[in-house]
Amino acid sequence: MTKAGGNICAVGVPDLTATVTYPFQALHQNKSLLGIRAGGGKPRRDFRLIADLYLKGRFKLDELVSHTAGLDGLQGAFDALKAGAEARTVLLPNG
Repeated sequence: MTKAGGNICAVGVPDLTATVTYPFQALHQNKSLLGIRAGGGKPRRDFRLIADLYLKGRFKLDELVSHTAGLDGLQGAFDALKAGAEARTVLLPNG
């Protein structure tokens, strides 16, 4: 899970009728459960932190990308996403 004093962040927009089971023991370890919906971040701080972690090899962004495409491949990228063939496509402006 996460270390004592850490944060568990649920990111995204789930089914609003969904429930979460949270172990009571986590409360005694000063762990927090946070829900983040559509932009809870602080770009000025977060982008710099993510870039720094990535450059140090501590944040594995490359492994999160399933496909890359140029802007001319935009429709194909949407089609692959809808079909479930790709999860995360990065669009490159110069192909």
